[in-house]
Amino acid sequence: MNKTKRMELSESEMLLVEKLREHPQIKEHVSGLLAEIDDDLGRLESADDAEDALVNRMRELGRQSLSQWAQNKARRAEESPPEAGARRECKKN
Repeated sequence: MNKTKRMELSESEMLLVEKLREHPQIKEHVSGLLAEIDDDLGRLESADDAEDALVNRMRELGRQSLSQWAQNKARRAEESPPEAGARRECKKN
C-alpha cells in the first residue's frame, strides 16, 4: 500500500480496523499471515515452503481465535443474569 497517499476507508474496512483494535492478538496473527503471503523475510523458496508457513499461521490464528471466543463466551455468561425460570444443570438426587 502506498503510504504517502492517504486513502479513504470504506465502512467495512473501518469496521475491520475497529475489530482488529479490539483483538490485538488476532491483529498480530493477521499481520504475520500477510507477511508470509508477501514473503517479507524472503525465506519461502518453494510452494511447499509457502504452504507449510501459511498452514502453520492459519493454525495459530485458529487456536487464538477459538481461545478468544471461549474467553468472551465465559465473560458474557458471568455478566448476564440467568434467565427467569431457567434451571441450573445439575445431577438429580
